[in-house]
Amino acid sequence: MIALWRDWRGSPPRHSSRIAASLGLFAGHPAAFHADGSTASAYLPGLRLTAPVRGWRPYRSASGSTVLFHGVLHNADALSAQLGFPAADWAALYGAAVERWQDDADLRVIGDYCAIIASAHELRIARSPWSAPPLHFAHFDGQTVISSVPRVLLAAGLPAELDKVRLADNLHFNLLDRRRGWYRDCHRVAGGSVVKITPDGGVKVNDFYDPRECPDIRLARDEDYVEATEALLAEATAKALAGSHRPGIMLSGGLDSPIVAAEAMRQHPDRPLHSFTFAPCDAWQDNLPDGYMGDEREFVRAFAAMHPALVAQFTQNPDTHFDSRLTELFTAMGTAPNHLCNFYVYHGAWAAAREARCDLMLTADFGNQTFSNEGRWAYVEYLLTGRWQQLWLALRDRPGDNRPTWQKLASLSLLRVLPGPVRRAVRHARHPQRSTINHLISLLPAAERAAADSRATMDGAQIDHEYATTRQESCAFEYYWRDCEGAEVQQGFEQVYGIRQVDVPAYRPLAEFCAGLPTDQFIRDGQSRWLARRMAKGKLPEMQRRNTQIGWHNADWHERLTPRLAEFRAEADRIAARPDLAELVDPDQLRALLDEWPERAPTASEGWMPLAAGLTRGLLTSRFISYATGRND
Repeated sequence: MIALWRDWRGSPPRHSSRIAASLGLFAGHPAAFHADGSTASAYLPGLRLTAPVRGWRPYRSASGSTVLFHGVLHNADALSAQLGFPAADWAALYGAAVERWQDDADLRVIGDYCAIIASAHELRIARSPWSAPPLHFAHFDGQTVISSVPRVLLAAGLPAELDKVRLADNLHFNLLDRRRGWYRDCHRVAGGSVVKITPDGGVKVNDFYDPRECPDIRLARDEDYVEATEALLAEATAKALAGSHRPGIMLSGGLDSPIVAAEAMRQHPDRPLHSFTFAPCDAWQDNLPDGYMGDEREFVRAFAAMHPALVAQFTQNPDTHFDSRLTELFTAMGTAPNHLCNFYVYHGAWAAAREARCDLMLTADFGNQTFSNEGRWAYVEYLLTGRWQQLWLALRDRPGDNRPTWQKLASLSLLRVLPGPVRRAVRHARHPQRSTINHLISLLPAAERAAADSRATMDGAQIDHEYATTRQESCAFEYYWRDCEGAEVQQGFEQVYGIRQVDVPAYRPLAEFCAGLPTDQFIRDGQSRWLARRMAKGKLPEMQRRNTQIGWHNADWHERLTPRLAEFRAEADRIAARPDLAELVDPDQLRALLDEWPERAPTASEGWMPLAAGLTRGLLTSRFISYATGRND
């Protein structure tokens, strides 16, 4: 991780030792830091340090600028040949790329990185597109502070005053303001953007990357698409495995992570690959909507039987809940995105990986948005392009949807080409009780909800049970949604457990290639995830390759929450007694959910979302406010 702070008045930077200690909080030692006049820099080379780093100095470019780089350069060899710097010196390569290509540099640099360049008159900070470590900054009291983690900004003197708009939007499931920080005057660098800061605190943002501009990919044969995707996946996997001696993988019973696991074992057939799979608790009642599965162990065991190099491990997280280790994660992340409460099931997997002495955790989190995409926009595309047979088959065989085909045609195709106000009116007339997902999970009081609703509409964050109507629209939504603090969650778990994580399908060349594929490579003759199923041939058991059920992330939420209802009622009373909490988390709504708690988990979204998602997100936010304000009541 990295940090840089500049006193624009020319004074030596303040709190250098405190900042270095904050950056290295989870590493066991302060980060290395170096002061040079009115600028100081800090660098943490690893998640766990056996000894403090001594004698470190940041790279200085030919023009005299300080360059800090954190992450991975994937095209270092190509940049080295073009720029004449060693391929292993990523800070030098990045600094040289910016000096030669200026604003076009980050389009030419391929990697998973964030970077800071400090010249005498400007600070330039950037994050790579598709995947990048987080970066936050603040300008206050005559200084600018930039860091991988917000706690460093607080250590530098930023007042710990929470941003109430950010908190409200978070509760309303609006995470698409990718630049707003969690504290007043704190900002976040969005993925695929460059931010330039001047001495007066002026900020200029350049969104240099647009996922909608990924070029179309058209190949001669269907087989060519499979071969090309597999080649890019092999490249992505090799990049991810570089430097790892004992890798692990978060493994599901679906398609994407087993395909990545199979590729990792193909590349290193003589080395074991440890896999980690979570499962519901023993009390789980297996009450899920059609088309979903909550226990994926059967598929993982069958996959493991097919691949002797796989060391499969399972966890049911018996003592883990949505709020487990939240204080550590709040400290590690400095934020509390509402989806954090879904990640409790990962604790058992991360703990097992640490016990197995893994030095890398592979995931395929972005698989469903790349090579394992469903191509849901096909319902509109096939209608508008007159591909009637493909449309009919896609609707008829849609997994988990038992409605008559004509009804699916009306809902998923015809209705989607109408203007937004008409769609909403028709949907309300047919389903008067149905709300947006934002409303279903929001515990905001009415006064705050109206303002949050307006911002969500403006940001395009109203989630209204609809799919994108074009490939480009779908690609852009997934790109921006991925940048909704997923990097903060990943970095948080990395710090807590001391293991590096790589999401293999988020490799930029693979993501861009998949973004340009024709729709019928993802859904063909009614077969969803057609590309991934062809890639899985011979690598996955047939029952797994053909399975169309979707894994349910926290299937046993009802069984885990029910024994704690009395505890949650007491928490609702504490929220009501604190105005700073009650103005954001409505205690009356919280009590109503608890009073109407069902005996079994509902399967309709209107039933389970307020309970499994709304209640937990409300409590998560109230806990974060208490943490950030120093309250433990």
